[in-house]
Amino acid sequence: MLLTFPLTDDDRSFVEELFKEHRALFLNVARQILDSFAEAEDAVSEAMIRIITNLDKISALPRHKIRSYCIVIVRNCALARFRKAGEIPTEMSIAVNDSLIQPEEAFLEQEQAKELQDIIRALSREERMLLQLRYVDDANYKEIADILGITEETARKRTERILRKLRELLKKDRHNG
Repeated sequence: MLLTFPLTDDDRSFVEELFKEHRALFLNVARQILDSFAEAEDAVSEAMIRIITNLDKISALPRHKIRSYCIVIVRNCALARFRKAGEIPTEMSIAVNDSLIQPEEAFLEQEQAKELQDIIRALSREERMLLQLRYVDDANYKEIADILGITEETARKRTERILRKLRELLKKDRHNG
């Protein structure tokens, strides 16, 4: 079944701009929840359909709230897919810089990245999502609050607590290792 939406040229431009500008962010949000890139792409596609069907409501929002609203839609689509599949999502991955460095330094960097990745895996899904939004997707506390359905102050405090927890776990891991 082919879905058609009667969009004006302005609406079409608005949707195309929204998608181009935030595609990577939408995929990151969905990928954080889902196990595969293909599933994340499908969730983003579903979200774009929902965005188009709710275009009147979205375009009436203040400009600074549109991104957050769309992220909530993407997140909900990804969570729905996650619940349907009943799979465990993969963890946030941390890439090692590909700059020209000595093999010993590269090994140490990889080990440190692996250590940090293991510690991040120990965090709850909500804690990982908050870190993803703040430090990978570069979302501000207001946007995080909108996405997670919490206050801006709560988003700030949770981030501080998670960072403190990461430091403690890293310190503890280094003393034990």
